[in-house]
Amino acid sequence: RLEKSTNAFGQGNFSTRAVVAKRSSLGKLAGTFNAMADRIQNLILSHKELTNAASHELRTPIARLRFGMEMMNTATDTKERARYVESMNADIDELDNLVAEILTYARFDRDRPRMTFKRQHVFTWLEEVVNQAKRNMETISLSYNIEGIKEKYAKYEPKLMARAVGNLLQNARRYANSKVEITVIVDTDKFTVYVDDDGPGIPEKDRQNVFDAFKRLDASRDRDTGGFGLGLAIVYRIVQWHNGNVSVTDSPLGGARFIISWPI
Repeated sequence: RLEKSTNAFGQGNFSTRAVVAKRSSLGKLAGTFNAMADRIQNLILSHKELTNAASHELRTPIARLRFGMEMMNTATDTKERARYVESMNADIDELDNLVAEILTYARFDRDRPRMTFKRQHVFTWLEEVVNQAKRNMETISLSYNIEGIKEKYAKYEPKLMARAVGNLLQNARRYANSKVEITVIVDTDKFTVYVDDDGPGIPEKDRQNVFDAFKRLDASRDRDTGGFGLGLAIVYRIVQWHNGNVSVTDSPLGGARFIISWPI
């Protein structure tokens, strides 16, 4: 049975699993094979989804570039040609950003990397994350508050969690009308971050899928406001690696509230 399963798997039937008797001497080997098969099948499915989604995302800016080149060839006015060149440069920037996001997501979508969890001072770390985010929020007010100061330290991977919180702040900036707030609550056993914005919010029917890669929501939260739907997928993966949870609900500010938490 084990030989039959391995042959079928090698021929491309990635759903095949080895089945042996409970007391079989091959039980451990079959279990190892099935675990390997699960990982390979998940990787293949993930890569297929990423390829399909990336192809769809690339199609639009490439089509606009082709159209811009055609129009530029027929333009006789210098200003008109300059306008098409500017538009094409914007499309090239979009392609560049998309490729960078896809590569980042692919890196985070692999198996959990080796991480060094260190017990670190929360407030110093958070201040650096917020200050970094403020550089891209010229027209948006960003404030933060820390509650539950009984425990000033938490155990986490600082660079990865900074990426997660930074992605949430960047997402909030895109959709906020004027205000973004971040609140951190440190308990004796849990570290929780709330990121609120005063934008349009996320309909309840869309919340369960908002962390899927390349997920499209309604017109008020689409690519016209920036991003490619990968930032929240990365957040989800990082929080998973910290054995934590991430969710979205209504914000007291009127928009969306994203919540991440992980054990201290």
